[in-house]
Amino acid sequence: KKGRIMESINLLSPLFIPKEEEESGWRIGRLLVELYLHEGRHKEAEDIYLSLAVAQPNNPLILAEYGIFLRNSGE
Repeated sequence: KKGRIMESINLLSPLFIPKEEEESGWRIGRLLVELYLHEGRHKEAEDIYLSLAVAQPNNPLILAEYGIFLRNSGE
Protein backbone atom coordinates (compact mmCIF):
# COMPACT_ATOMS: atom_id res chain seq x y z
CA LYS A 1 0.00 0.00 0.00
CA LYS A 2 2.81 2.40 0.86
CA GLY A 3 4.33 1.93 -2.58
CA ARG A 4 1.05 2.83 -4.24
CA ILE A 5 0.70 5.99 -2.20
CA MET A 6 4.24 7.08 -3.04
CA GLU A 7 3.55 6.29 -6.69
CA SER A 8 0.46 8.51 -6.53
CA ILE A 9 2.46 11.30 -4.92
CA ASN A 10 5.11 11.01 -7.62
CA LEU A 11 2.46 11.19 -10.36
CA LEU A 12 0.56 14.13 -8.86
CA SER A 13 3.47 16.29 -7.68
CA PRO A 14 4.53 17.51 -11.15
CA LEU A 15 0.91 18.46 -11.89
CA PHE A 16 0.60 20.62 -8.77
CA ILE A 17 0.86 24.28 -9.79
CA PRO A 18 -0.86 26.54 -7.24
CA LYS A 19 -1.90 29.41 -9.49
CA GLU A 20 -4.21 32.15 -8.37
CA GLU A 21 -7.89 31.22 -8.70
CA GLU A 22 -7.11 27.98 -10.50
CA GLU A 23 -9.29 25.16 -9.24
CA SER A 24 -7.16 22.32 -10.61
CA GLY A 25 -4.18 23.41 -8.50
CA TRP A 26 -6.36 23.48 -5.42
CA ARG A 27 -7.83 20.04 -6.12
CA ILE A 28 -4.47 18.41 -6.82
CA GLY A 29 -3.06 20.13 -3.74
CA ARG A 30 -5.82 18.69 -1.56
CA LEU A 31 -5.13 15.20 -2.91
CA LEU A 32 -1.43 15.59 -2.21
CA VAL A 33 -2.15 16.81 1.33
CA GLU A 34 -4.26 13.72 2.03
CA LEU A 35 -1.59 11.42 0.63
CA TYR A 36 1.20 13.11 2.58
CA LEU A 37 -0.82 12.99 5.80
CA HIS A 38 -1.54 9.31 5.25
CA GLU A 39 2.23 8.78 5.02
CA GLY A 40 2.84 10.87 8.15
CA ARG A 41 4.63 13.56 6.14
CA HIS A 42 3.11 16.58 7.86
CA LYS A 43 5.79 19.05 6.74
CA GLU A 44 5.12 18.29 3.07
CA ALA A 45 1.36 18.60 3.65
CA GLU A 46 1.82 21.96 5.33
CA ASP A 47 4.07 23.15 2.49
CA ILE A 48 1.23 22.41 0.04
CA TYR A 49 -1.23 24.42 2.14
CA LEU A 50 1.21 27.32 2.41
CA SER A 51 1.84 27.44 -1.33
CA LEU A 52 -1.90 27.36 -1.99
CA ALA A 53 -2.54 30.10 0.58
CA VAL A 54 0.09 32.33 -1.04
CA ALA A 55 -1.26 31.70 -4.56
CA GLN A 56 -4.93 32.00 -3.57
CA PRO A 57 -5.09 34.18 -0.43
CA ASN A 58 -8.79 34.94 -0.91
CA ASN A 59 -9.90 31.31 -1.25
CA PRO A 60 -11.84 30.62 1.96
CA LEU A 61 -11.73 26.84 1.47
CA ILE A 62 -7.95 26.75 1.41
CA LEU A 63 -7.69 29.00 4.46
CA ALA A 64 -10.29 26.98 6.37
CA GLU A 65 -8.66 23.65 5.56
CA TYR A 66 -5.24 24.99 6.51
CA GLY A 67 -6.70 26.21 9.80
CA ILE A 68 -8.17 22.77 10.48
CA PHE A 69 -4.80 21.20 9.63
CA LEU A 70 -3.07 23.50 12.14
CA ARG A 71 -5.65 22.79 14.83
CA ASN A 72 -5.36 19.04 14.34
CA SER A 73 -1.57 19.19 14.37
CA GLY A 74 -1.53 21.21 17.60
CA GLU A 75 0.11 24.26 16.03
